[in-house]
Amino acid sequence: KQADVDARARAEVARRLGDAAPPGATLVPGTARLDGPARTHAQPGLITYHVGGTAQTRAAVGDDAARARLATDLAGKSDDEARAILAATPGISGYTITYTPSWFPHRMPWRASRITVTLATPSGG
Repeated sequence: KQADVDARARAEVARRLGDAAPPGATLVPGTARLDGPARTHAQPGLITYHVGGTAQTRAAVGDDAARARLATDLAGKSDDEARAILAATPGISGYTITYTPSWFPHRMPWRASRITVTLATPSGG
């Protein structure tokens, strides 16, 4: 049945999207968008379909322990070193560093307990 083929194809794309997530990242629930299936080729006894999709991922720094480890890695680092660490951390697609007070030299505090790691809420779509 065509409905069974559609369901199986969509399930496979969803599985492959999960497998394609970057190391240290997971799919954000509700963000998967699947296309198709669209028939690409047909011959007697064989029909080929293409199904594609997209999804947003979330960095694996979401739990308290992971954020604490990241803060420890950042402690005492220069602004350039901190940015390099964040850019190299799997699953982080963007970041903002805010130093307070603003007049203080742009360097990470020496104590990890003085660093706050906050995750942004994924935007819809």
